[in-house]
Amino acid sequence: MKNLSYLKDILPKPKTRKTLDAITILSNYCQVNFTTPPEKLKEIIHPRFEPITILLPGSNIQQAIISAVIFQEKDFHFPLIPYFGNYTFNQVNYRSYCIDKETGLRTIWFLGTIIDHWSIFVPRNVLRFPWHRAKISFETDFQGHDEHNKYYEKYHMTAKGQYGTANIHVKDLKRKAEDGDFPGFPNKETALIYLTHSLSAHFFSRGKKEKLKCLEIWHEPMDPNVGVFDDKAVSYFDLFEKLGLITREQKPYNILLQPQIQYDVYLPPIESITKNSRYHSP
Repeated sequence: MKNLSYLKDILPKPKTRKTLDAITILSNYCQVNFTTPPEKLKEIIHPRFEPITILLPGSNIQQAIISAVIFQEKDFHFPLIPYFGNYTFNQVNYRSYCIDKETGLRTIWFLGTIIDHWSIFVPRNVLRFPWHRAKISFETDFQGHDEHNKYYEKYHMTAKGQYGTANIHVKDLKRKAEDGDFPGFPNKETALIYLTHSLSAHFFSRGKKEKLKCLEIWHEPMDPNVGVFDDKAVSYFDLFEKLGLITREQKPYNILLQPQIQYDVYLPPIESITKNSRYHSP
């Protein structure tokens, strides 16, 4: 795995904005990463995509990484449609990290998403996203006394729905992530680019005929704190267990905490990053 850098390997923010492009703030962002055998992931994702793998210290077996990305979405709106949007809701994205074999580009593969807002009708039934309704609740206590002393005193999330239930209790270690928190990667910057800074996400659209679709996004680099599951409580994501990707007893590869970050979301979804891409247009 080669070293990546934000300066050389992240494309600039697209300069043009279209009617359905949205802006949102992801608040209480928590990314729980797990390792999983790549052959299990290949059974789920489109064959065009190859899981990105790492070799953990002391092991000779390559591992893929999957994530549950949890956040409270604040003020989701469309800048060019001033009287539509301004929604706030809770969401969990289940995703994996891949290389598009057709283009050689990094991308995310969405396994699915749960959301707790009535507006799910539009992304689920109109845009055909693999989104599902769930009841999601948060209990958080964020302490931000100064620039160098910001952390979660409490981070608890529960989700209940037919697509999957989850319950997590995260303990903030009260420090920024460091190189050593990403075993198998050359350094922190490379790891964060792979795990938090893909500019596109592919998925199977909902419907009688599954079609490959792509969502493009943009955001500033993250600088997260690192956390662990609180060993005094039970934490789990039963979707990953039902898919056979992890076990209930498996500990996360790592947990990343970011109190807030702005996302630009480019809508509607496109066919793939080889067609109509905001970044890769001829």
